[in-house]
Amino acid sequence: MVGIGYILVHIAGVIVCWRIGFRGGFYFFLILSIVELYNSISPLFISGFIDSAANNLPHSITFGEFVAFITYVPMGIQAIAYLILIISLYKAFTNKKVFKKKEANTEFE
Repeated sequence: MVGIGYILVHIAGVIVCWRIGFRGGFYFFLILSIVELYNSISPLFISGFIDSAANNLPHSITFGEFVAFITYVPMGIQAIAYLILIISLYKAFTNKKVFKKKEANTEFE
């Protein structure tokens, strides 16, 4: 149930960022919603996938390494999403000079 709530919040973030034109936030929420959707659906089919791959492990890796790899993939994608958000926020704040004080207008009208 919590996963569905996260997906709905991420979709709302996608819509809001799309409307205000913040591409970094749009991609951030889109990637996070895809990862959350994967985390919600994957328990349904991952056990069959692991059972079929247990006999055919590539490059002589152990079963534990294979399971760890499967669990690290969504975390890596999530880290990429956060990196996209950090870079886009940095660019937004440095290009628009959001934190710079405006100089007072000394001319009289």
